[in-house]
Amino acid sequence: MGNVSIKPNIRTRVRAGHVFQIRTLSDVTSRGQSIVDRAFVLLFTVLVGLWVSVCGMSAAWALAAAGGTFTAAYLRPLHRKFLVAISVGLMVVAGLIRAESSRVVVIVALLGMSGLLGAALTVRSRRVAVANTVVLVALLGLTEVALRATSSWDGARNFQPVEIYRQTAAGGPDEVAVVGISHEKGLRRTTDQPTVADRRVLIFGGSTTACNEVIDANTWPSALQRLLGGPKSKWLVENHGLSAATAANRVTALKSITYLRSGDLVVFYVGVNDAGVSFTLREAPTPLLKEVPRLGSALRRISEYSVLADRIFRSLVFGGISTSDRARADALSNFQNALSEASTFAEAHGARFVPVLQAHLFTRANPTDYDRGLGAIYSTRLPMAVDAIYPALWNEVRRYDNAIDARSAQDGLMRSPYYDWHHVDARGNEAIARFIFDRVDWYR
Repeated sequence: MGNVSIKPNIRTRVRAGHVFQIRTLSDVTSRGQSIVDRAFVLLFTVLVGLWVSVCGMSAAWALAAAGGTFTAAYLRPLHRKFLVAISVGLMVVAGLIRAESSRVVVIVALLGMSGLLGAALTVRSRRVAVANTVVLVALLGLTEVALRATSSWDGARNFQPVEIYRQTAAGGPDEVAVVGISHEKGLRRTTDQPTVADRRVLIFGGSTTACNEVIDANTWPSALQRLLGGPKSKWLVENHGLSAATAANRVTALKSITYLRSGDLVVFYVGVNDAGVSFTLREAPTPLLKEVPRLGSALRRISEYSVLADRIFRSLVFGGISTSDRARADALSNFQNALSEASTFAEAHGARFVPVLQAHLFTRANPTDYDRGLGAIYSTRLPMAVDAIYPALWNEVRRYDNAIDARSAQDGLMRSPYYDWHHVDARGNEAIARFIFDRVDWYR
């Protein structure tokens, strides 16, 4: 009787061991299949990425591609992969059809793709997809609530590119000139210069000195030349402006001057670019939005209802700003050293050094509706970043005897002169020239 009770137990244990061995083999097979699936997903992702980089796609196609990629991770049978391949093919066809008359074809292709993807999904993958979707929506909802409670809306829903804004908003600057820009001896041409002059005014600055938005006669160095008497003046004005140049860059240009002499004036028109190196401002769409312009349009529409979409839009288009205390400290230190070197070099040659802290959109004491609308394009973070360093820049400029604070130079203009947050039109340049002319002792 004992033998009868023992043998079944032995057989049971043997069977249990046999079953255990089968399950182990099954696990190995499953892992191998999982590796194959992941390789398939990787290939799928690479192919979609290549297609996006070459052809571009809208937000809808990008989401569809991402959905297809994650769906493929849960597909086992080969025929399901064929279904996904066919659906992706339909997605590609739909994405390449851009004509308005082909909307029916696009809709049919999308419906077909959705049906095929639905048929390809296993019960497990459907559950996983639903669970992940619920978690994603919940996280987005929590993020939206947190942003609404802790921050303000930057207004991307009212966004327009600067060029379009200038064309549609009233009270703005004159039209941008695209002709009449010339250079002489490597410098932006200054008009109305005298043939012979006793002294020179050498003006150093960035793009706001080069003034490439206007014709030669409408730069502020040309306007200053006219205020000094034009062709009959004893002063000859030279424009040493260079786009994106900081004070440090212009010191290098100043030191290359071999004809600086006693009585000359060295003007450093600085501030905007020196503030700019203390933060990173993206003034153009990211490569992603250049390739997928519809994504930007979609985010702007969603921004009417979502702070999160507004912030994503801002990070991809205008107003993407990053800064730090270290960046501001480095920018201020470089600015301080540049002014010191420029002053020392000028005085060593008997010239007067005149540092000028320039105006910009956010220094306007009486901003117009146009100014406020233009500023909104860049978000509230830009004036905060500029204001974080501009007073410190003035503290460095004011150390010098001939320093000029030109932050209020545009305040007398009823109509805004600003093309963007720092470049101005001919009226703005006239105001700058007049402001500096009135504050320099030209008979000294």
